[in-house]
Amino acid sequence: MAAVSHLWSFPPAHAGAILKGDLLNIRTPNSDGWVLIRSDSRFVEFGRHDETNGDTYVAVVSSFPIKGNPSYDEFVSTVKEGIEKDTSHRRFKNIIATFKPISDRPYKCVRYESSAEDRGVKNGAAGVPYFLYIRSLYCQHPIKPNLGFMISYSQRGGPLNPSLDKDAESFFDGVEVPSGTAQ
Repeated sequence: MAAVSHLWSFPPAHAGAILKGDLLNIRTPNSDGWVLIRSDSRFVEFGRHDETNGDTYVAVVSSFPIKGNPSYDEFVSTVKEGIEKDTSHRRFKNIIATFKPISDRPYKCVRYESSAEDRGVKNGAAGVPYFLYIRSLYCQHPIKPNLGFMISYSQRGGPLNPSLDKDAESFFDGVEVPSGTAQ
């Protein structure tokens, strides 16, 4: 992602700040060093560069249309098809990709986890692999069933950061349907 290489030209995102919206409230990542890369009515993106190892982290919330009111299985299939369509198999060599319906929110959500080698990025030393680790939730909005939203937290660079899953969960927990609107 080109924007990540220019992280420091973006405004800082204050740790744990709440961005309130009509359909979703989003808490910025709850640690220092994050910047707001992009924000519009359908997409919010934060980035952070780890100076110690060169890895970058991206946290995103975006919306997408949903046709009809799919069953849980149809929703999982729709998410899988969308990810498959949007993934360049020439660039990314999947090491693992999993999809799992979750029940800890009162509306349909699917957890997607992926670890892939990014063959399109040069990582300094010859022969050193560059990895992309993605942790995401894809959910159907409980009030607007024709609207889905994706919450994603990813690491790009070297070996998997042992705190990635914990940090991703913290970001996921900070994205909520405003109270009084969930059914």
